[in-house]
Amino acid sequence: MRSKIILSLIVILLAAVVVGNSIYGNKLAKEIDAELKAKIADNELPVTIDYAKVKVNPLFSKVKILGVSVANPDGEERFKCEMFDIDIPYKEAQRWLESTEFEEIHSVKIKLVKPEFSGEEAIAFVTFNNLVIDFDGQLTKADFENLKTRFPEKKQELVLSFSGMRVKLPENMYSNPPVSQLLEQFSNVDAGSYALVYNPDSKEIDIQNFSIESPVITYKGHTTIKYEGKGLEDFKPESAYMESSLKLEPKNFEWEDENGGKGEFQLDKLVFHNKSTVTFNKQNFPQGDMTLELVNLKVRYDNANNNTGKSMMNFSLDDLDVDRLNINYHLDEEKLSISDSRIESSLLDAELYADVDVTASNLLNSSINEAKLTVKNLAPDLEKMVNGLEQQLGKELPRENEAIVLELSGKLARPTIKGFEF
Repeated sequence: MRSKIILSLIVILLAAVVVGNSIYGNKLAKEIDAELKAKIADNELPVTIDYAKVKVNPLFSKVKILGVSVANPDGEERFKCEMFDIDIPYKEAQRWLESTEFEEIHSVKIKLVKPEFSGEEAIAFVTFNNLVIDFDGQLTKADFENLKTRFPEKKQELVLSFSGMRVKLPENMYSNPPVSQLLEQFSNVDAGSYALVYNPDSKEIDIQNFSIESPVITYKGHTTIKYEGKGLEDFKPESAYMESSLKLEPKNFEWEDENGGKGEFQLDKLVFHNKSTVTFNKQNFPQGDMTLELVNLKVRYDNANNNTGKSMMNFSLDDLDVDRLNINYHLDEEKLSISDSRIESSLLDAELYADVDVTASNLLNSSINEAKLTVKNLAPDLEKMVNGLEQQLGKELPRENEAIVLELSGKLARPTIKGFEF
């Protein structure tokens, strides 16, 4: 019996909270609606701003503005969204509305539901399912006024995330068939986000959790910039650490152009990884590792009317197959290592190993300690070009089992090739 009484009291209390929250929310919504309309009317804005309704949930510190639209003086909509969802205490929202000048901003989270951005005829049209802006920190009017001499003293973090992005570019950008199909593939992004973090204690600016996910591309990255200086006047980047990973898997496609030419593009995947550090007050290249892998690239183009595929070296690029491309690069201080790097293609197969002492101030003065380039299976046109070069020099390139083998050393500007002195 006692437990039933307690349960009944809990239900009554919850109902009272819900009803009270609704009644108080409606009262606050009317106040914000009046303030907002007055604010829009009092300011001579170059655009027309409209909305359908304001809702307030005091219990969860939420203000919602429904049916928002922004139009230019001609009445053309440039922005609209189903709802602005703002996580902000009511008193803070009222302070924003009542203030005639910006004073300060505290932590706030804004979610735009189904926003649409459109520009002039030549500008892209962009839509999202959701777009979220989340600021955690505190910035005052004085912080902005004193940026030249003094950065904010408190940590600030800004997170931007979105889902369901769709981009429509101007029509003239879709006139070229292969470009059009590539644009169509890259115009849809499932999700993306990044966090910009300012940390005055460690004097660092972080771009964290930078990510993009779509049907054809996946990217993740992180960058940390260390800096010197107290404000913009004496700001100087000291170093930057960058880490990124990219995976590209476009869909195969075919096209036919206005000249009757037919083409085909195929790429199974391209994968890129990078970890590097840049020191700005030193004259050197980014330190770290880079790897690149490309698998099964095929390009076909058939146009009987002209030889657009002929390169400057007089061999055709109309049919290009790259079965595999691997590049592995490591730079530590001034020591460059290239290992396990190879290409297998319709033009040639090649492998490269290199150990180089890099001189950043004069790249051509770098010293090749050891390098070996092996080339075989040359395409007929490329083979003819190499034979012609050998005839001009009066000497054959070094070979092992029909493969051209170039073992290099000495200065990068004029390396020595073992067995091929000239």
